[in-house]
Amino acid sequence: MDELEIIKDKLQNEIDVVQLELAYGSAKSYDEYQKFCGTVKGLATAINYIEGLQEAKEKGEYEDDN
Repeated sequence: MDELEIIKDKLQNEIDVVQLELAYGSAKSYDEYQKFCGTVKGLATAINYIEGLQEAKEKGEYEDDN
């Protein structure tokens, strides 16, 4: 498992935690609900960026500047 997979797993773990909190009614207001949803959206976006990077690297379309 490479570093990107480890990061993706950690991000997915956070999504799972927030979704469980929502499922158990942790959001006491609409503002809190929106915050939880924004957190999930941000984490999911980060996962999508990582997956795009992995795909580009596999296809040889990504070059590291180092």
